[in-house]
Amino acid sequence: MRTGKPLPGKENPNAGGTGRAVCRIGLVAVVAVVLAGCGVRPSGVIPGGPAPSGPVVPESSQSTVLYFVLGGQPTAAQRQGTTTSPGGVLTLLAEGPDDAERAAGLTTEVPANAAPASVSMAPGDVTVALGLDVQSLSTMATQQIACTVGHLGSAPGAAAVTLTGGGHRRGPLTCPF
Repeated sequence: MRTGKPLPGKENPNAGGTGRAVCRIGLVAVVAVVLAGCGVRPSGVIPGGPAPSGPVVPESSQSTVLYFVLGGQPTAAQRQGTTTSPGGVLTLLAEGPDDAERAAGLTTEVPANAAPASVSMAPGDVTVALGLDVQSLSTMATQQIACTVGHLGSAPGAAAVTLTGGGHRRGPLTCPF
C-alpha cells in the first residue's frame, strides 16, 4: 500500500525539480498558443484589384506604350525603339500587335481604318479625331484608345479622352487602369 512517502533507500532524485520544470514549460506553451491568437478577428474574403498583366519590358526613353487586348482586358505593351507623336501612336495601335506581341497572345479590336488620327491635348482633356465612325467601335476598342492616349501625358490615365469621327462623339472616356 502506498502512503505517498518513498520507501527508505528508494528516494526519487527527480521529485519536485524536473516535474515542476516540465509543468512550467507546458504551461508557458499553452499560454503562448492562446495569446498568439489574440487580436485576430475573423473576416470574410477581402478582394484586391486585378493583378498586373502584360509583358514585362524595362522602360526606356525610346519606347511607346500601346494598349492591346489579352484575356479580354486592355493590356499595356511597351514597344521598344518607337517614339512618335500622339497621332502616330494611334496609327501604331491601329496596325495591331507586332510579331512578338502576337506571339505573347496580344490582339486588338481597334480597326486598321481608325488611322489616320489627329489628337488635340489640353490639361486633363484629350480629343481624338478618328478616320471612322466612332459608333462602330467596340467598347474594348474605345478602352484601348483611351488607355493608350491617356498614358501619353505627364499624368498617366488621368486625361479624359473624347473620340470623334463619322459625325459622332464618344466620351469622355478614362482608362480603367
